Amino acid sequence: MIGFPSNRSRPGAIFDILMVMALIPVAAWLGSVTGFILLGPLTTLLMVALATLLLRRNGQDWRAMGLGKLPHWKKLLLGVIGAYVAVMLVVAVVLTPALEAAGLGTPDISVFRAIEGNFPLLIMWLVISWVVGGFAEEMLARGFLLNRFADLFGGGKSAFYLAVIAQAALFGLAHGYQGLAGIILTGGVGAILGLVYVLTGRSLWPVIITHGLIDSISFVSLYLGAGHAG
Repeated sequence: MIGFPSNRSRPGAIFDILMVMALIPVAAWLGSVTGFILLGPLTTLLMVALATLLLRRNGQDWRAMGLGKLPHWKKLLLGVIGAYVAVMLVVAVVLTPALEAAGLGTPDISVFRAIEGNFPLLIMWLVISWVVGGFAEEMLARGFLLNRFADLFGGGKSAFYLAVIAQAALFGLAHGYQGLAGIILTGGVGAILGLVYVLTGRSLWPVIITHGLIDSISFVSLYLGAGHAG
């Protein structure tokens, strides 16, 4: 069964969502003023801390959101492969051609250009890609926000699929520094990862590993002078 028992009322779910998401525009404004590129990752970690407090306030923890025991390795491997292939296909076959046809080009990843040829910087961003991209962003977007949106929409099976769309929209907007193309592309990826999360019984492990792999490959490609990151 996709749904799960929750004590969170709809007003409570709205409160939790707004509390966590309120940090994003603040971080975006501070980032534009200071130019501090690590402000985004630091804000994400702060959001995880806040989400943790909100979960405890409701008598829950991250295990209830999908960060419990690792699935059997075969099931985990199948989930990661399926998620990765789905993301690559949708990006290559649907999203990228659609963005080009609309004249939107590609995501703006100029903030990461310094990685090219810089091995120490590559290592730093690879660590960030797993700690923040893999774990923190998945815990927030798929683990916390998707479940809170599902509470907001009534908690049934259809509510979870609506929640997939809602969290993907916010996930895309959180990558606004990449421009409109980045918002759309990242939102699409967030929708796929959200769907994988729901279809795998709300386990965060497949999407955490997939997200970490995608970001890592992107950063290595950027280091080598090709590809994109973010």
